[in-house]
Amino acid sequence: MQCHIQTCLIQEVKCWFLFRIQITAGKMSLDSFRAEGECFCIGKKFLRQQHRMVGQPPESQKPTVKALLIVAYSVIIVMSLFGNMLVCHVVLKNKRMHSATSLFIVNLAVSDIMITLLNTPFTLVRFVNSTWIFGKAMCHISRFVQYCSLHVSTLTLTAIALDRHQVTLMNRTFS
Repeated sequence: MQCHIQTCLIQEVKCWFLFRIQITAGKMSLDSFRAEGECFCIGKKFLRQQHRMVGQPPESQKPTVKALLIVAYSVIIVMSLFGNMLVCHVVLKNKRMHSATSLFIVNLAVSDIMITLLNTPFTLVRFVNSTWIFGKAMCHISRFVQYCSLHVSTLTLTAIALDRHQVTLMNRTFS
């Protein structure tokens, strides 16, 4: 089975389904698939797949693309940490900012800090190396943090919307 590493989750899922079809059809065993190379995880599965270079290396292997990825991710990480820590600092130090909405904003900032520290650097290394080198446990931790932060952000934005809706209704009632 030849499955090229893609940065797109859709390609990984497609590769996973091709693998399942070949296993089911008896064309490939799980051991032969594991023996073929590159690590990635989908859900609870931790698989290995070979990255075979055919002709030219993929875009993520070119030195200029690697350098651009490193610079872009580094800028994003630094700006994210600085901005989100500044938000937390301002809200926590300023007594006037201790409101429900401000605490929701701090919650969003903490969620972004979690993503920045526990997911973004590992994603960068995966893109640059075209492989997952941090082991099975970190693969699951990184994915877990990504999903938790996504849900925290979504639920926090929903809570902000509901809070603002309530404040708007209360102001109309008492005016």
